[in-house]
Amino acid sequence: MPTRRPILLAVLLLAVLAPASPGAPTLFLAGDSTVADQPEAETPQRGWGQGLRELVQPPLQLDNRARNGRSTRSFRDQGLWQQLLDALRPGDWVIIQFGHNDEKAEDPARYAAPDTDYRANLVRFVREVRARGAEPVLATPVARLRWDAQGSWADTHGAYPDAVRAVAQAEGAPLLDLEARTRTCFAGLGPDLASRLFLHLAPGEHPRWPDGVRDDTHFSLAGARTVAGLVADEIRRRRLPLARFLREDPATAPARFAPVKWRDVLRQPAAWYASADARAMADVVLEYQLPAGGWPKNREMSLPPAVEAAARKAGVPDDEQMATIDNGATHTQLRFLARVISATNGSAAHQAAVVKGLEYLLAAQYPNGGWPQFFPLRHGYYSHITFNDDAMASVLEVLNDVARGRPPFRFVASELRERAAAAVARGVDCILRCQVVDHGVRTVWCAQHDERTFAPAPARKFEPVSLSGGESVGIVRFLMDVDDPSAEVVEAVETAVAWFRRAQINGLRYERVPDANSPRGWDRVVTPDPAASPLWARFYELGTNRPIFLGRDSKVHYALAEIEYERRTGYNWYVSSPARLLAESYPKWRRRVEAFTVANAERPLRRAYPRIRRLPDEIPAGVRAVEDVTVATAGRERIEIDVYRPADAIVRPAVLLVHAGGWDSGTRQMERPFAKRLAALGYVVVPVSYRLGPAGRFPAALHDLKATVRWLRAHAAEYRLDSGHIGAVGMSAGGQLVALLGATNGQEEFEGTVGVVGTSSAVQAVVDIDGLADFTGAELVEQQEKSPSAPVRFLGGKFSEHPEVWRAASAVGHVGSRSAPTLFINSTAPTPILPGRAEMAARLKSAGVTAETVVIPDTPHPFWLFQPWFEPTLAATDRFLHTQLGAAR
Repeated sequence: MPTRRPILLAVLLLAVLAPASPGAPTLFLAGDSTVADQPEAETPQRGWGQGLRELVQPPLQLDNRARNGRSTRSFRDQGLWQQLLDALRPGDWVIIQFGHNDEKAEDPARYAAPDTDYRANLVRFVREVRARGAEPVLATPVARLRWDAQGSWADTHGAYPDAVRAVAQAEGAPLLDLEARTRTCFAGLGPDLASRLFLHLAPGEHPRWPDGVRDDTHFSLAGARTVAGLVADEIRRRRLPLARFLREDPATAPARFAPVKWRDVLRQPAAWYASADARAMADVVLEYQLPAGGWPKNREMSLPPAVEAAARKAGVPDDEQMATIDNGATHTQLRFLARVISATNGSAAHQAAVVKGLEYLLAAQYPNGGWPQFFPLRHGYYSHITFNDDAMASVLEVLNDVARGRPPFRFVASELRERAAAAVARGVDCILRCQVVDHGVRTVWCAQHDERTFAPAPARKFEPVSLSGGESVGIVRFLMDVDDPSAEVVEAVETAVAWFRRAQINGLRYERVPDANSPRGWDRVVTPDPAASPLWARFYELGTNRPIFLGRDSKVHYALAEIEYERRTGYNWYVSSPARLLAESYPKWRRRVEAFTVANAERPLRRAYPRIRRLPDEIPAGVRAVEDVTVATAGRERIEIDVYRPADAIVRPAVLLVHAGGWDSGTRQMERPFAKRLAALGYVVVPVSYRLGPAGRFPAALHDLKATVRWLRAHAAEYRLDSGHIGAVGMSAGGQLVALLGATNGQEEFEGTVGVVGTSSAVQAVVDIDGLADFTGAELVEQQEKSPSAPVRFLGGKFSEHPEVWRAASAVGHVGSRSAPTLFINSTAPTPILPGRAEMAARLKSAGVTAETVVIPDTPHPFWLFQPWFEPTLAATDRFLHTQLGAAR
């Protein structure tokens, strides 16, 4: 049974874990119709989750998964709870409020008795959220509107609120006592005022209820906002870290905002998109949508079309009445409407407009993956593939968000998401084909490319065939956001970054200066300044890589001052955006593509081994899975496992599975396909996470593995595993760790104090798959003295600085009669340097311990992740483990 924790500790854990969430944290809501988002077009009913959305401020995101008519039973049975769990990330929160439908004894699909099933379901919810690294918050069901004959408040929930309170106390989960808060609020208002918070409609007030309705369970807009304020107040009263993401005033979002210009429409606070102002602007945006589905450019869409046109001194030009992706058109409208919809402020018409707009983008794409500036096509340079002003990159960003189901496009149907994904793939291919090769070297992109040949193409008279120092930034940023990038995408990014570094201009300042003699009273100039920030020219000449400047005569000049005043001041000839790309975006992307993942491991192997295949991540028939189980906490980090075993009651040997990643990266999820296949052969297989990076420096990661073995023995009955027969399989860095784990059996100084203590951490078999056994090998030491990398980071310094640590971390030095029988499965790859395995095998044999070595022919590192090498690796592993541990067949 998990250790019970007091509420204060749960609160402190929330504070600690919140920053760990990658990107913005998310608050999920799980519950029934009193919480759920309700469609405005169909009903005036509202859930308090909609009201809470008005109080949430960035970076917190709110994801309301509550659904009408659900109970703790049906929410799980219908898969809604699993979908929520699958979306959770460490640092997220989940507020859980059920009860209204659990009370319905006449409905077996929903009924859950308060002291049995209801309570058990809540306990499971709490534990499963924590297992995902998120934090649960329990809420008692909100009160109904009930008065007895004497005018006193009448309870309707019976034992259910107390059941929630009991679970919160037992599990150490924060509690929002909404039943008590809403009961006090409604009773204090009295029957007349409180009724305004519920769905009470007079005859003829709404077409859905022509005879009127008196619903004492569901809220009106005012009621939802009132209860949301109580929820926010409860969060503050409990001093939950969530409070810092809520507006200080627990009232509703303000009715009035400062006027918003169209150019600023995507820069507003979250509350604005839920406001009447945003809804009104969304209605106006619909008026601008053209029959083809796109929107025109350069229109002030805070004003109705007729008003906007009348406000102009001249008429609206033809090119501003056509559907286009130029100057932010169409993709900006789609993002704005999606934000309004996601703020539960949109209508069915707004959703239809988004779908129509996405259909427009898909229709406008050329078969080769590019997009023209205008669609339907317009004669001239407008039909070129258009990177100018980030047009194509911005379209691809929208479609990529749609394809991934990212907010604010989560509402888009799966069929359209799949088509968007296919369009993105074609777009990436087009970008790669357009990258300019100059003197045999890949560089960047032109602002336009020929739609047939992909060659750089000119546009306006002052926009020549060239290399773009501006538009290429947006293209590279998009490529950096590609999931699972191919070798070609990585090469495109790397070569573009190299070009940006070569093209950087230092020592010049580009500025606007007063000039009384010029037509506008000012001029644009470049002046020498050693302290100036780096610049890049808008256009670079092909062949020379020199900045070029053109006037309306289309003649090339090499100095800004040489072109006419109108063009000199009417165009941005220098940009600074590559500086942030190089300083921030590129290093972050580099860390992502260097991290040990299956995709990153596959990429460099694909050229030499074109027929390799990834392993399918599917659970074999007859295998049961329990995933994301927390074993222990170490500092701020959790040690977590998955458990895969045959779906029977036979007690079986257990196998710990330790992932690769150079002690800095990698995840146990990478090894799940291996674990599932091995489990099908008759083992309880347990992939484990362990501390990585600075937190996992030796001996911390070893302590985590020993703690996991001790935990498995303590929970042997629960998982029906044989506590006397536990093995460990590790890959690369994980192989080094399991070799050390097995070599140090019974050596108290390596136990650590993490998790369960007082139980043996000894393992009875070890399989080291391409992991080293001796850090002190001469070749490795020499390499790391010259070029420090993962071993130096893992051991806290070079061998010359900490020789005792390097020796202590070497499994070969700890071999004795109690060491575990060990199988070394080796690749034939010359790198990385993996010393000590042959010597360790010899020492094990001298100590009377079984040691074997298997070499998989023609194998790179990490061969075990891919076919055709996986099958012989699995077979060798199973043969050895079966001999040492036994397994029921």
